[in-house]
Amino acid sequence: MSSNTPNLNLLKKDPVTDGDDTFNIDTMLNENWDKIDAAVGNKVDKVSGKQLSTNDYTTAEKNKLAGITTGAGGANSATDTVIGNRTIVDTTAPVSDTGTITSLLSGLAFQIKSITGAGWKTASTMTIAAIKALLDAATNAATASTLIKRDASGRAQVAAPSAAADIARKDTVDTAQAAAISAAAADATTKANAAAAASVPLTQKGAAGGVVPLNSSVKIDETYLPDSIVGQVEYQSTWNASTNVPTLPAAAAAKGWYYVVATAGTYSSID
Repeated sequence: MSSNTPNLNLLKKDPVTDGDDTFNIDTMLNENWDKIDAAVGNKVDKVSGKQLSTNDYTTAEKNKLAGITTGAGGANSATDTVIGNRTIVDTTAPVSDTGTITSLLSGLAFQIKSITGAGWKTASTMTIAAIKALLDAATNAATASTLIKRDASGRAQVAAPSAAADIARKDTVDTAQAAAISAAAADATTKANAAAAASVPLTQKGAAGGVVPLNSSVKIDETYLPDSIVGQVEYQSTWNASTNVPTLPAAAAAKGWYYVVATAGTYSSID
């Protein structure tokens, strides 16, 4: 029984079953040769060093490739026209060294803003070079219009103060302190001399022409009182002449004492 080949569909006869068939030149030769010729016409010649591959290149891909600008991908091919406009933001911190042009430029803008303290588009009022110059010029000496830098011992110098709000130097403080101490000492001496002049020396206590001291009862002892005062009368209380109550003391022991008789009577034969 006849059959056909799977690729070119060539007619084949089976010698066992078709051996008695009449040989047909058209079907067995001419048609088969035409199929072979047509198939060969659709094939590409083999190039030395290369192999044939599956024809999977689509029309869409062909059109995409045709739309690429000539020279794209080569040196200096990424022009502004090719890249086009991009919009960046300066509020997102960079997190990677890899990314799109937009993300990388946004991270750079964020860093610039962090350093200058202003938007990345705002011109800085002072360059980093100018700041470095100021820092390099810093000194521990008293130099006008220069940043102060402490020395290895942690000290720095300033000019002598002239205004109330100026920084005080040690020599200024020492001078002021010495003047204050001297003035305080002079004032203390003046006050001490005045107090001494106004006070009574201890040598005059109880001395003739001096001062009379007070006893423990804060009173003047009779020893320091003149006779004119001691001899004066001093009321004591009422007195019962009949019963001698209170008992009258000896006259010598109670000079100047007097009593008012409250109850009449006889005392020492005196009515």
